[in-house]
Amino acid sequence: QRKALAEEATRRNTAEEEEARLKAEEDDKIVQLKEKEEQFALRSARRRQQAEEVAAKGQEVRRQAEAEEKSKNTSEIEARKKYFEKEAIEKQARLKAEEEDKIAKLSKEVK
Repeated sequence: QRKALAEEATRRNTAEEEEARLKAEEDDKIVQLKEKEEQFALRSARRRQQAEEVAAKGQEVRRQAEAEEKSKNTSEIEARKKYFEKEAIEKQARLKAEEEDKIAKLSKEVK
């Protein structure tokens, strides 16, 4: 009977040891999975941040390009405006000169 009790105790110890070993392996796997999840979350956060930075750079480049285009358009408009103002002044001067020539001719004819 003692032998049977000793064998039973040995079996129980072996079963408990095996259960403890399996539990430790399971705990290790859980820890490894949690570490992988954390690494994945960190990588995802880094990728998201990089994507946001790239988007911000893209928006800044777009804003700069729009500002340059607006400035270019404004400069072109100003240049055209000055050209047309110059043309108008020259046309007025020609018309005035022609009118003065006509007046001079008429006054010569009258004399």
